[in-house]
Parts: sequence; structure tokens; C-alpha cells
Amino acid sequence: MRQLIVNGIEHPLPEAASFGDLLETVKRDYVNEQAWITSVHVNGDELKDWDEDSHRGRTAEDIASLEVRLSPPNLIVAETLETLVEFTDHLVAYSREAAQALRDGSAGRAELDHLLQNLGVFTESLNGVKRILGGEACQETAIIEVDLLSILSDTLEFYQQGQYAYAAEMLESHLPSNLTEWRDQGLPALAAARPKAAAPR
Repeated sequence: MRQLIVNGIEHPLPEAASFGDLLETVKRDYVNEQAWITSVHVNGDELKDWDEDSHRGRTAEDIASLEVRLSPPNLIVAETLETLVEFTDHLVAYSREAAQALRDGSAGRAELDHLLQNLGVFTESLNGVKRILGGEACQETAIIEVDLLSILSDTLEFYQQGQYAYAAEMLESHLPSNLTEWRDQGLPALAAARPKAAAPR
């Protein structure tokens, strides 16, 4: 039996010509300002990138089950920021590991790539929070964000020029200082903001 499961409750799977049409129907019927999509599972497998454009080639006939998890935006913000507070400590460790690799005479490419990949997760999560909170909340962290981008730009420029000692200094001191500022000031400022009315995902 083909089924739709929304927050653990089973429903008949709507008729649709494509996966995109199916998601549009689900969003129309179940998503609103107080219920945003936080995860989508198709046939038991979680979609990391679930928007209809990324899966437009899939047909509705391929889908035996579609499970959607909805959460209120304030809960999404709270849970994301709680995770990011802990994540900043990991990023500081990754940054200093990359700095040490550079100081040890290694090019540190693997350590740097690992750091950049995880910083991408951090900034993507931050962007999701800011979409929910709206522009006013983003002003609270604008300076910290600009500083982070500047540090990363300088670090990569030093690295590409082979100036590993300068790149290591950025990774040992400047980036951890910025991440600590996110943990102690930026993330709490976002946590204190109220979600704005916005188009739900």
C-alpha cells in the first residue's frame, strides 16, 4: 500500500504525476507558518536535499512511501542553535589541527579540506536559521559574519601562495577566536530573537 506519513500519522498517498507534484501537494495541504518541513524520507531513505528541483526526474510511481517530518520554526531554530553551540568547539579543534599540520611541514590539505567542509555545514545551518528569523536578527551577527568571511579569505590566499606560516597563524588564533565569538555572542543573540512570519519550506 502506498502511503504518506506526516509526523507519524499515516495518510493515503496523493495522486501525482511526478515527485515534484507530490511534494507540492504535501506542502499545500500540511505546511504553514507554524509547520515547516525538517526531513523527508522516500521509501525509507532520507533525502538530504529534498526540494522538488533536485528530484524532478523521479516519477510518483517509484514512491511506495513518503514520510515527512514537520516542526514549528521556533523549535527548528532552538534545536539548530543548540547543535551549533557544541559544533563550534569541534570547528576550533579542526582549525588547530589544520594549523598544526601546516607547522609540521605538511601541506595540510586533508586537514584544511575537512575544516572547510565542516565550516560549510556551519554556515549552511546558520543561513537556515537566519531565513526563519528574518533580517533584523541577522544584524546582530553581521560583524561576526563579515569577520569570519575575511578570515577564511585571508587564510585561503595565504595557503594558495604557499605562505603556510601565515595560514597557520590564521587557523591557530584568528579563526578559533571568531568561532568562540559565535558560540558566546552570535548564537545566543540569534537564540534570543523571535522567528518572523515567512514563507514555509
